Amino acid sequence: MAPAGGPGHCVELTAQGRALFAEADATRRAALAPVFTDRLDAADIAALGTVWRKLKA
Repeated sequence: MAPAGGPGHCVELTAQGRALFAEADATRRAALAPVFTDRLDAADIAALGTVWRKLKA
């Protein structure tokens, strides 16, 4: 994110870029599953979602 009044940039992924991003996301999810989703139940994951939404606001 650019500082207030600073220059900004806009990027767009190509179809190949979107495919690579999807592949990387699948790898990330598989790597994190043993740490998060395999240990947390649906209520825990929902609570984390609430926290992330608050942090992004």
